[in-house]
Amino acid sequence: MAKEDTEYEKFVRDICQLLLNADGLETVEAQHNVLLKDRTGGEHQVDVYWEYRRAGVTHRVAIECKNYKSAVNKGVVRAMIGLTTVVNHLQGVVVTTVGFQSGAIELAQDNGIGLRVIRPPKDEDWKGKVRRIDVTSVIEQPKLLGFSIELDIPWGNQHLTSEQRRLVGAEEGKVLSRDSPHLFTDNMVGGPPIQLWQHLNRLFNSLRLNHLAAAEEDVQVFGYEDAYITYPALPPVKITSFTIRYARHAHPAETFSMEAQVQAIVRDAIDGRLQFIDPEGHVSGDGG
Repeated sequence: MAKEDTEYEKFVRDICQLLLNADGLETVEAQHNVLLKDRTGGEHQVDVYWEYRRAGVTHRVAIECKNYKSAVNKGVVRAMIGLTTVVNHLQGVVVTTVGFQSGAIELAQDNGIGLRVIRPPKDEDWKGKVRRIDVTSVIEQPKLLGFSIELDIPWGNQHLTSEQRRLVGAEEGKVLSRDSPHLFTDNMVGGPPIQLWQHLNRLFNSLRLNHLAAAEEDVQVFGYEDAYITYPALPPVKITSFTIRYARHAHPAETFSMEAQVQAIVRDAIDGRLQFIDPEGHVSGDGG
């Protein structure tokens, strides 16, 4: 026997084991190169074999593997019929890499012999089926162009001295706090203050983008009724709003690909069902 034929028989054995596992028969072992005894004690070699009992009935399956480059003829099917007539309770299956002649298919149908094509997948096996999915994503987010904090001028004139206003950095009502560690709170009475940059991040993440074209700029103003920023050695300073200038920014597109990993295809030569078996034993396709 050629080495390629033996390798194909073991390949079929392994795929049958995956199918048995998928059918809930993990304890059943598909065996290679087994000798079966007939009713008279004679021995018959089969390429792949397994058996199990269910509901008191013994199920025995014998597979003849044909690593052919052309369609299997009915002579092979006839030999399998002969084996099933001399070995008790035996279900015969013929497996090949290409296909079966019409006469072989008719003979198998009439005598209850299974016919399967089992082989590694080819491109044409995927016709009409999804083999690969490519997902392209473009992440868009605001791009910060600048921001300002507006001081409550009447409140500042009433509660801060001119020196305090100078220390705060107020200039025409704008609080200059770009690189400061100042704290901010929306209401001095309720809740602890948070760092200014944390609050700015919250505002930044809430910016609207849908109305903007790519790279188009916009300005959004967030108003406050009772909000303050605090400075070291100064009383809280009341503000009226945050103004953020931003643009719509798109990151470079990224593509993620998912491709089916298939170890073998199994096609029923009688009813045409096609199944795909991946290396982990998952079965998909018709009836999978």
